[in-house]
Amino acid sequence: MMWKLDGQELDPKLLGSLEPERVLFEYEGPRSYVARDLAGGLLFAHQCGEAADRWRYAIVPFSTELLDALESGQLDLRSALGQPWLWIVDIGEKGHPVRCVRSSLSAIPEECLPRPGVMLYPDHDPAPEIFPFGRIEESILLIRGRRVIIDADLAGLYRVATKRLNEQVKRNADRFPDDFVFVLTESEKQQVVANCDHLHKLRFSPNLPHAFTEHGTLMAANLLKSPLAAKVSVYVVRAFVKLREFLSDTDFSIKSGDLEAQLQDDDEQVIALIDAIR
Repeated sequence: MMWKLDGQELDPKLLGSLEPERVLFEYEGPRSYVARDLAGGLLFAHQCGEAADRWRYAIVPFSTELLDALESGQLDLRSALGQPWLWIVDIGEKGHPVRCVRSSLSAIPEECLPRPGVMLYPDHDPAPEIFPFGRIEESILLIRGRRVIIDADLAGLYRVATKRLNEQVKRNADRFPDDFVFVLTESEKQQVVANCDHLHKLRFSPNLPHAFTEHGTLMAANLLKSPLAAKVSVYVVRAFVKLREFLSDTDFSIKSGDLEAQLQDDDEQVIALIDAIR
């Protein structure tokens, strides 16, 4: 999401190149990182918006003490951004700042900010809060008659780079048969991009995405050897099960409704039985 920027316009060059000195969290590009200003001072940058041709970051002056607190789980992301000075910077496709505005935490739309209490590394967070069923279920797509999660979405849930996730698939091909994972065709990729706004970046990727079935998501979590991935995979499987049960109940409701319409008022006992089953 991008929003209209209000505030004092600054020359982006005043903050330096803003090239990441160290990436703290990466998902389809650096989401949180530290950089240096022209004077060598530490800056903390956190992505809070994106468009087709640019990424928007909230950037604040930082210190080694704050960085240590952030990485150790003593400081949450929102508090880290709550510094007296804050700039909103748009980074172009070539990685260079194209716009800089002096702003404040309160000027950033709530939906673009980390929720209060959310940490840099989700090992410090309660999984149910960070990965609600709704978010996982929205990532489940129906492709080739199978319910799957695209690699970029699964990597985001497991908090790893998509490249790393797919490397595990390549290295352990014998553990990922076709009913665990398959590669989308170019046509399927375009359909996913057209129908899933949050996956629009796939349009610029030269690679065809992998699609993971329920069993594939679990195998991937096991191979990543990440405590977080293992924890989140439980919620991923539950989301698949919940969706399957919902669709099964919906299918039964439709079929029983058709039967009831056919019976009309001829057999009240059968209709009562259908009501009881519901």
